Amino acid sequence: MLNFWASWCGPCKMEAADLQKIYEKNKDNVDLYAINLTKTDDLDSVKAFVDTYKLTMPILYDQDETVAKLYQILAIPTTFIIDQNGVVTYKVMGPIEQGVFQSEIDKVIKAKK
Repeated sequence: MLNFWASWCGPCKMEAADLQKIYEKNKDNVDLYAINLTKTDDLDSVKAFVDTYKLTMPILYDQDETVAKLYQILAIPTTFIIDQNGVVTYKVMGPIEQGVFQSEIDKVIKAKK
């Protein structure tokens, strides 16, 4: 799972707690990476965001937006669920809805087994 975000993004703040809950629930079965668009952010604000929302998933820094360009990120937050074969099975632009997102993750986990 990939989540593209920035510390100044209001919707990113809205989904941060839900994203953390999803990570905690699924971390044994799913890799979740929060990718910060560092080119449009600053590291002090990123660190404060991570501390404020007590994020424990891996935080990656897309300093020149290479990854954002590969995934054609047009708005943040944008989150992808990618199956074990590298196929994007679900994409949402805007804040995630925890229940809907969890059901999509469950589909990928079930297909993996």
